[in-house]
Amino acid sequence: MFVRPIVLAVLICLLAPLPAAAGEPVVKGTFHTILMLGDSCITAPQTAEPYLRPGKRLELRPCRNSAEQQFEWNVITFEIKFQGLCVDALRVGTGPSQPGDPIGLWHCQNNGHQQWYPDNKNRNWLDAFNIVGGSPSSTLCLTADNGNGEDTGKGEDGAPIAMRTCSNDDNQWFRLREWPPLKASPVSQRDGLISLVAATAATVARNRRLGLSEATNR
Repeated sequence: MFVRPIVLAVLICLLAPLPAAAGEPVVKGTFHTILMLGDSCITAPQTAEPYLRPGKRLELRPCRNSAEQQFEWNVITFEIKFQGLCVDALRVGTGPSQPGDPIGLWHCQNNGHQQWYPDNKNRNWLDAFNIVGGSPSSTLCLTADNGNGEDTGKGEDGAPIAMRTCSNDDNQWFRLREWPPLKASPVSQRDGLISLVAATAATVARNRRLGLSEATNR
């Protein structure tokens, strides 16, 4: 019962020696499905507008390591962000998420609709996990859907991402690969926690690149 808070506390302490420039502990990467249809990734919709508007739905598209497939997962707040917006179970009102809720992007509000936890307790896949919403014990999973919950069409190109009851189906399992790639294997996930070591390394590396870029442009 008390293992998870203790582990989090220890991992947070491990971050203390890092310089402030390291920023929040996040893993930046792409979410790959395990579907047999091909290498598909959770994707933010492309838009001709200069800024992505809140309310846009997430969808499944072929993986191409493009900007619209790169998300940041904060391992302390458990928010998944894209261009300053949070992945959100877009439910009208204040009630808890329900099966069928669409998944999209919204202003970050630090609520249960925007908190996402890795869960691989079924352990069918060594490096893949479900992404459950609201709490670590949630039974609702991010799902590559066809919009109505039927078995046909799941995981096809353009399929919307929705909240569905966890069923252990292939369209609810994802692998997280760091971007830019620091190693060939997916980010490790143990005991319900995305690897904080990987998150720290990714954050430090990214900030170093940003520092070098700023120095070059001066």
